Amino acid sequence: MTVSADSGSADSVWFIDHVDPNYRFEHQGEVVQASDPVLIRHVQTSKYLAADNSFKVKNDFGTELEMHCSQYSTFNKS
Repeated sequence: MTVSADSGSADSVWFIDHVDPNYRFEHQGEVVQASDPVLIRHVQTSKYLAADNSFKVKNDFGTELEMHCSQYSTFNKS
């Protein structure tokens, strides 16, 4: 996927990354199965989509977690 100034805003563009950082480069562009664990990364900020167990929301579907973008890793680790 190519993001350029001509294609409009990239505010809502996300990449799917492999969970294991040792395999991320090799698996770029590969098909992702529905049962595969993945990381969803925002293109502009490079932050991953996350959920925190302390922010639970009850609705018609049951108890769900609020989603947000946050940096949970340290600067010296992937």
